Amino acid sequence: MGGGGFMQHASNTNRQDRAQRSARREKFNGNHSEKTTMSSESSPKLDFSHLSQDQILEERKRIRKVFVKRRKKNGAIFFFALALVITVAAIVYSKVRGLLA
Repeated sequence: MGGGGFMQHASNTNRQDRAQRSARREKFNGNHSEKTTMSSESSPKLDFSHLSQDQILEERKRIRKVFVKRRKKNGAIFFFALALVITVAAIVYSKVRGLLA
C-alpha cells in the first residue's frame, strides 16, 4: 500500500512546476509594480520629463485632491451600506424574536 514514495514525488514535482510558471516568475524580474500598474490600457502613462518642477508639484496636488475626494466618497458609501445592513439585521432579528416569543 505504500506506493514506494510515488505520491510524495508527484506532489513535489507538481509544486515545483507551479513555482516555475511564468506568471509567478515575472513578479521577481524587477520593476514588477510598474509593469502591472502602468501597462494596463485603463491607466494612462505619465511622462513628467517635459514638465517643470512647478508643474510636477501642481500635478501631484491635483492627483492628491482626487484621491482624497475618492477616499471620502468610498468611506461614505461604506458607512451607508454598513448602516443599511445593521438596520436590516435589526429588523429581521426583531421579526424572528417576535415569532419565537
